[in-house]
Order: sequence, then C-alpha cells, then structure tokens
Amino acid sequence: MGKKFDKAYASLADAYGGIDKFHAEREAMSKEAREVFDQDVLEIGRILRSHLYVEYYIDKYLKEKYCYNRKDLNITFSKKIKIINDKNDELKPFIRSIKRLNLIRNKMAHNLKFRIREEDANFFRNEDLYKNYFFSKIVIDEENKIDVYELYSSLVACRICEILNKKNYLFENVLKAIKDEARDVYFNRA
Repeated sequence: MGKKFDKAYASLADAYGGIDKFHAEREAMSKEAREVFDQDVLEIGRILRSHLYVEYYIDKYLKEKYCYNRKDLNITFSKKIKIINDKNDELKPFIRSIKRLNLIRNKMAHNLKFRIREEDANFFRNEDLYKNYFFSKIVIDEENKIDVYELYSSLVACRICEILNKKNYLFENVLKAIKDEARDVYFNRA
C-alpha cells in the first residue's frame, strides 16, 4: 500500500495499543449491535398489534359516540384516554386497564429489551372483564403473558363494540335471564 495508508494504519494501531485491540473492540461493538437488534419481533409485533387494535376501537367509539372526526383524533393515545375519562361514561371502568395496556406498549416501543412482567399479566388477569370471560382457559395459555395481554386487548375492543351496539341490551337481557334462572334452579326457587 501507499504512504497514506501506512501512516493511517500506524495511527490506528497506536491509538488502540495494537491492531488486535482495534479488531477486538470492533467485534465487541458488532456483537452488542446484534444483541440489541436480535429481539423477539413476534412479541413486539403482538404487543403493537394489540395496542393498535384497542386504539382502532377507541377511535371508533369517539367518532360514533361523540362525533369526533379524523382530524380531531390526530392526537396521542393518552389524550384520547383523557377525553374518555373526562366524559365519565360507560368506558370509565376500563380506563385504568387501557392506560396499563398503553404503558406496556410505550415501554416496549422505547426499550427493545423490555418484556411484559408477571405483575403486568396479573393486573389483567385480576380485572373483572378478564375474570368474567370464562373461555380464557380454553382460548389461551394463561401462563403466557403475551397471550394474556392480547386477550385482554381483544376483550376491551369487544366491550367497546358492545357499548356502541344500540341493540346490545337485548343480548344482555338474555344473559341476565339465564343467570336468574340458573340461580333460581340452584336455590330451588323454580
């Protein structure tokens, strides 16, 4: 090689205390980059999809219930939740859990190594909406924290759809009648 190369190479070797140390540092940087990049894209994707799913139905709720338009909804998820919280309507009982869904999504969006913790999954498992869904043990692996997050997200979205459905009270009447009759049979009141 030429004089410029020899001079640059010598400076590089001197700066690192030898060319082997330069190669070792570059390999360490490359290894770190691979570890940071090599995250569970399925887990990240499932969290993001679940969050987007809930946000889709929150947008639909705000459009149908309060006549918000697309421009009005060009705001953060947190601001949408604040609007609903301030309205003090039938979604109010779910605000705390929707905020938790958002918190988890935000942590994952800003920290590639973030994972849903057992306490997060337990938070959703202990919500009435989850506890009252008696098919959960059939539909998902309840030990899988991502499954719990996804299922809870879908239950919130379904609940929003039920609230928006003007005829949903008819179905709720049927469920109440079944519950009342089952109670009467159990207590021999029939």
